[in-house]
Amino acid sequence: MQTLKLFFILIFVLLLQGRMGFWTNPDFLLIFIVFLAVKEDKTKTISFAFWGGFLRDILFSLGFVFTFVSTLIGIIIIYIRTFFVLEEKQLIVILTAIFTPCSFIFSFFITHYFYSSGTAYFPFWEMIVSTMLNVLFTPLCYFLFDRFITNDE
Repeated sequence: MQTLKLFFILIFVLLLQGRMGFWTNPDFLLIFIVFLAVKEDKTKTISFAFWGGFLRDILFSLGFVFTFVSTLIGIIIIYIRTFFVLEEKQLIVILTAIFTPCSFIFSFFITHYFYSSGTAYFPFWEMIVSTMLNVLFTPLCYFLFDRFITNDE
């Protein structure tokens, strides 16, 4: 039942990600991956990161950029979370602040290297604004995700 709830949250996150039409928007999929990496086990985190990135690629991307980046970030967060001794809420906010720029950098270099895209600039300001929005939305997303997932029994 919990896996089904996580799947519906993933679909909701992807729908919300596609409906935000601003200059830059928060990366709700990254917040979801960080939440899973801190709260759940390795298998769920990696599988939901892969499938979330894959579905995001199908909906919004030109290749398999988000699949690779989401899975890589999920694996790195699983490895790194053992070195932090913090509460879950603080850890999720800190890891979101760290890995939002990493997501931009990974996506930019993968797009440039494999797809030879014509963008001649790095989206620095988009990265800064998206990082700030992610950090602002992370406590709300933590509350919502935790509320829907922990009431399993």
